[in-house]
Amino acid sequence: MKKNKKLYVFLTTLIRGVGGGHIYTLCKIDSLKSEGFDIQLIHANDPTSKIYIDGLRVYEKNYDNCFFFPAYFYSPKEQKRVVERVIKRFIPKYGEYEDIYIESQTTTCSTWGELIAGKIRAKHLVYLLDEHPKISNISIFGFYSFKLDRGELAGIGRDSIKTMFEGWRDIKVSPFLLAYNKKPLQDVPYDIRKVRKSDYIIGSIGRTEKGFLLPALTVVKEFALNHANKSFTVLIIGGSVDNGKPEQAIQQLFRNIKNVYVHITGLIYPIPICLVKMPHIFLSTAGGVTTSTDLGKVTISFDINDFKPIGIINYTTQNRLFRSEDEPAPDLYRLLDEVLIEKKYSETNVIYNKEKQELSYKPHFDFIAASNQEKKYYHFEDKGLTVGQVIMKIMIRIVGTKVTKHVVKNYYPLILRIQNNNKK
Repeated sequence: MKKNKKLYVFLTTLIRGVGGGHIYTLCKIDSLKSEGFDIQLIHANDPTSKIYIDGLRVYEKNYDNCFFFPAYFYSPKEQKRVVERVIKRFIPKYGEYEDIYIESQTTTCSTWGELIAGKIRAKHLVYLLDEHPKISNISIFGFYSFKLDRGELAGIGRDSIKTMFEGWRDIKVSPFLLAYNKKPLQDVPYDIRKVRKSDYIIGSIGRTEKGFLLPALTVVKEFALNHANKSFTVLIIGGSVDNGKPEQAIQQLFRNIKNVYVHITGLIYPIPICLVKMPHIFLSTAGGVTTSTDLGKVTISFDINDFKPIGIINYTTQNRLFRSEDEPAPDLYRLLDEVLIEKKYSETNVIYNKEKQELSYKPHFDFIAASNQEKKYYHFEDKGLTVGQVIMKIMIRIVGTKVTKHVVKNYYPLILRIQNNNKK
């Protein structure tokens, strides 16, 4: 056996579509490979969208439909069968590795990750990439409390874990890790003739289902109506996997506004530099903020908790996800007026650095090293399930995982993500 042979396993639903989580995973895979890790990625085969990121395409067939639901929806006998099937198919030679790490990125995957880790004696990190994770029942609360106490639970946002536990448990420290990734900007072609030239082009980068976007565009609509003598283009660099419903809502918002033209690119990766250069101002959050500011564009960031503006990056704030306690939420209409009409803020002349970016995930491994190293794993029980969860559990037993998954995806959108959308 090769000495110090290491394996890193990602369990995720993030393979189809495009988002910051996808890019983070791809970048971490590349980084770990350069450090000598063998890599495996197993996903839930969410069929909503196609695979846009070429680097993830190699893992397209690496899925198990059961990952779409939490493990406690299945009997102990079926749990064992799924775990053995996954190990046999995707990590059959786990005994050759001196170190094995499993990183679960969603609630459903984390329940399976714990069972798999227990079987192969791996280190299991639950790293929730959802900006607003929820605890939906006693079973998942017990599991996350167990992982929190062991130092094996982290969120992507500064307060996301603390917020997740509200109403369940008071915690003083909200563990989080930064999802380091490379910049998605590239000199790739895009027919910018499709984007109508206007007096003011207002852009946004990211998925169209982001909670802040529609409220922000409602203010843009008001602003455009009050400046009827000016033309506006709303340029959304991104899209959704939710059957285009967010895009339809945006188009509907501006349907009868004669001086506003809307252009939505749809899911796109990499992001063409020529597109980002067009807008006079950007409205974004998280990684979308960094993408536009990398080109010196005036960018308003939004808080992912209340969906209100934080401020103008590099002028009134440096925060991209959450505002500081001493930062009041500014009025978006006033910010638009200051940028577009008063010209109070202007873009900077930035020469974009297109050289290869080296990333280090040492903080992630430092976090793991600081956790409890005793090989103990959680035993799941299906306690305190919501009505919707009980119905799905029964459906799985009667018609199977694949049919239940199809029904949930197509006919029960309000309970699409069981672990996140149901309240206790």
